[in-house]
Amino acid sequence: MAPEAPDDLELARLREQKLKRYARLQHLKATGLDWPESPVEQSTGDAVAFLKKYPVAMLEFWAQWCKPCHKMRPVVEELAAEYWGDVAFARLDLDKNADARELWGVTVLPTLIITKHALEVTRIEGASTRTRLVKHLAPYAASPEERVKREGRAQPPGAQGE
Repeated sequence: MAPEAPDDLELARLREQKLKRYARLQHLKATGLDWPESPVEQSTGDAVAFLKKYPVAMLEFWAQWCKPCHKMRPVVEELAAEYWGDVAFARLDLDKNADARELWGVTVLPTLIITKHALEVTRIEGASTRTRLVKHLAPYAASPEERVKREGRAQPPGAQGE
């Protein structure tokens, strides 16, 4: 069997991406929430409401002068697009929201807090790799791909299509 052409591989990747997005859209219609596709800049008060609104959320604390924060920004934006519909992402600039330091006990930048039903479940302090962040996010993602990885199937046992 001849190896697949690079164009065929790219088409397969794009098809898979579209299917994932479609599955997420169906999930979103079922939940009725308006999920942000990229991290949303929040104030301290808005962040509390944001965490209460979404079942699973990641809150990123950063500052303009923080170089590791700027290095993490594209990684977090990429993850926000990838986990869209499963995890909501928000950002808090600590220079503009000094009260957030005390409210959430942030002492290191960047700090990422993953919440489930507005309760902190994971805290990641300092710059981190994409792989480490995915490891922390994967258990909370409701996407069919993550279910397959965790359970070996995307639908409940006995559902049609298995």
